[in-house]
Amino acid sequence: MNSSSLNSLKKEETKRGEELGKKLLAKPKISFMMFLCPFILIPFYYQLKDYQNRFRFFLKEYLFTRNLAFEALENNFQLEEAENFLKNRIYKNNENKGLFKLFESQYNESLLLFKFYSQILKKEVMSISKNEIVKKEIDTLLIARNLFELKEETLNFSKKLEVLLENEIKGL
Repeated sequence: MNSSSLNSLKKEETKRGEELGKKLLAKPKISFMMFLCPFILIPFYYQLKDYQNRFRFFLKEYLFTRNLAFEALENNFQLEEAENFLKNRIYKNNENKGLFKLFESQYNESLLLFKFYSQILKKEVMSISKNEIVKKEIDTLLIARNLFELKEETLNFSKKLEVLLENEIKGL
């Protein structure tokens, strides 16, 4: 695989993740009062740190399946090797059978991403569309949402992400 093309794909996916994160997470805003009363900067500082931590966490989780697909590509795996690699990485140390649907969805998403990126890198005729990728992301999101009892804030975040992804499909 051409490493510069692969790096370019990684940068595109990271940029997409950052754009989604910026749309999903509200960044604290500086107010005029902070300049008049500097002690107001203290809560702002903690809000900003919280935003940065949440943004990094979102980006890490968003890129999880993508990074697995990229790792398989970096190792020049053929499809069967990639399937085994992805299964081992996703199911490894995951004894919780209750989460099987989530792991299965992550596996399917990462395998689809592997095939999609392979087509791009080999400049093949595209048999997998970007819409399929986004639909698989939504499937994984919905499975995760149904498996866990989410706090209201997390549930709202999940629903907002789902709407953004659905709008992306409509725009493609």
